Amino acid sequence: MRKSKSQPWMLGRVPHGFWDLAENRLAYMHWLGEQLGYEKPDDWYGIQQKHFKQNYGGGLLASHYSDSPQNAVREFMPRRKWHSWLFSRAANGYWQKPENRREFMLWLEKQLGIQRKEDWYRVTKNDFTRHGGLGLLNNYYGCSVAAALHEFKPLMQLDEWRFETVPQGFWNSAENRSRYMDWLGFKLKIRTPELWYGVTVHDIRENYGSTLLTMCGGSIYRMVSEYLPNFQWKPWLFHYTPSGFWEDDKNRKEYLQWLGKELGYRTPKDWYQLREHHFLRSGGSWLFAKYYGYSPLRAATERYPKFKWNPDRFRSASKARTAEKSRRNSVAGCVA
Repeated sequence: MRKSKSQPWMLGRVPHGFWDLAENRLAYMHWLGEQLGYEKPDDWYGIQQKHFKQNYGGGLLASHYSDSPQNAVREFMPRRKWHSWLFSRAANGYWQKPENRREFMLWLEKQLGIQRKEDWYRVTKNDFTRHGGLGLLNNYYGCSVAAALHEFKPLMQLDEWRFETVPQGFWNSAENRSRYMDWLGFKLKIRTPELWYGVTVHDIRENYGSTLLTMCGGSIYRMVSEYLPNFQWKPWLFHYTPSGFWEDDKNRKEYLQWLGKELGYRTPKDWYQLREHHFLRSGGSWLFAKYYGYSPLRAATERYPKFKWNPDRFRSASKARTAEKSRRNSVAGCVA
């Protein structure tokens, strides 16, 4: 802070009506700028209430500027174009006016060098913070850049999920979820429903769908079954079945019925051919391991509970398979 000769406001209570004179207010602002080391107009954006109070101007600020440093600066330099958002805080009620919100967005667009829609997807909360728009973003747009753009450019077709934060309640809309799935399908080049079976959790997370996936309990099956409800989905053909899926005996029986058809089984006796690899290749590895304990007999018994199974036929088939595998390994060893 710079030293200066004594001024009227430094000597205690100023004379009655002193601050009513514009020349006295301007004199004080000149002096305050010197005390704070302000050399150029933009320095005044840093002015705060404490600067007035620490420099004998608290009464002036309260009585003539409604405790707003910004009002004082505007009177001090009336010909300069001031941006309210660059002060420590915008004027009360400033963001409630649509024209002020639009003015800020136009200015921000220019500051960030935005020329096309794709550029907006890179804009974050931090960009608003650095340019004085945090209060606007948080209090008026629910911390969503997409929501700000909806008002600023209402005709622009946006992919809201590509922003840092989607508008509040966005994923609660079935229409929005469907729009996202349309976009994701196009992005992943999915041309037939069956290709959705190959989509992974990584694919979803890499393409802005983490929140939606969480809403669906981490299940891609639940996402696509809502998206294409008329398709006859086989949940076990996805990388992961929904949580608790195999605990429902109806789901297990549906899977076994489907598996039998896939393997060409026509009678219960055909199930004696059932092996572990049939489950591994058909989305039932977890079921076979955790629920059937790696036992084809237990699986076959659930498929046909009234059939009198011969456990030895499963065991002999298993032994024969093990012996054949050992023989092949031996032959391979000899050849090597």
